[in-house]
Amino acid sequence: MNKLLAIVGQAGSGKDTAANYISKKYGYLHVSTADILRSYINTNSLGNLTRENMSKVVEELRAKKGNDVLVQMALENYKDQKVVLSALRHPDESQLVIQNHGIIIDVYADFDSRYLRNLERNREGDNIDKTKFEKLEKRENSGVGFDINEVENSASYKVQNNGSYKDFYSQIDEIMKAIS
Repeated sequence: MNKLLAIVGQAGSGKDTAANYISKKYGYLHVSTADILRSYINTNSLGNLTRENMSKVVEELRAKKGNDVLVQMALENYKDQKVVLSALRHPDESQLVIQNHGIIIDVYADFDSRYLRNLERNREGDNIDKTKFEKLEKRENSGVGFDINEVENSASYKVQNNGSYKDFYSQIDEIMKAIS
């Protein structure tokens, strides 16, 4: 069984749901790079946890410490554990995962499903209109501090998440069986 898994996907695709499932069923520790960033923002009093502010702060952090800084932090803090990272955003992050013999899984879903999930989870900064959601998504795929599309291209496995939880989890189980 691989000790390092990483999940990539657009906002609301089901990255954390996949990581939580892997954590519970297969004994991995779920570490969210977004949670690492939220903690960094709170610890350093860098403002609200809106998507816009988080994007700004992570760009500044990456300029200072490298584009893979959030994955670096996760690997340093959890190096001796089986870890499933969620929310890779930059190609340098995926390269660091691969260099550490990790496996990347892409979780994808259609735009409307992702937008509705974004609203339903009710996190600070997620209650935005569809136009703003689309604008932020384009920014995260633009290659300016982020490039989720490129990270998705580095994935060894893909999981479609437009159906039921049963279908979603079944696809994950097949991947876990393949990598064990």
